[in-house]
Amino acid sequence: MRFDGVRFTVFNTANSKGIISNRMSSLCEDAEGTLWVGTDDEGLTRYKDGEFRTFTVRDGLPHNRILALACNPAGPLLISTLNGIVELKGESFIPYATGISGGDETD
Repeated sequence: MRFDGVRFTVFNTANSKGIISNRMSSLCEDAEGTLWVGTDDEGLTRYKDGEFRTFTVRDGLPHNRILALACNPAGPLLISTLNGIVELKGESFIPYATGISGGDETD
C-alpha cells in the first residue's frame, strides 16, 4: 500500500506483476531504498525502481516461509526462513554464518 498524501494505492497479486502472495508478514527498507517484503507462503518480494520481483526456493531460498527480515545499512539483507537464515549477496542467497561457537575449544 502506498499513500501519496491524498489516496492510498494497494498492491496485491491481482494488480501487481511480480507479487505472488498477499500474505505478507515482514517488511524492511535497505540503505538504497529498496523495499523487501517477507511472506508466509511464497518467499521474499522486492520492490525496486517501481517493479516487484519475488524470490522463492527456486531462486535459492531455503524455505518460502519468511519469519523475519533485517535490513542492515552497513551489511547484507538477512532473511530468516523456516529452514534457516540466509543473507542476500547480489541475487544469491548464502547461508548466514553467525560466528557463534558451539563450545570452548580450549578444554
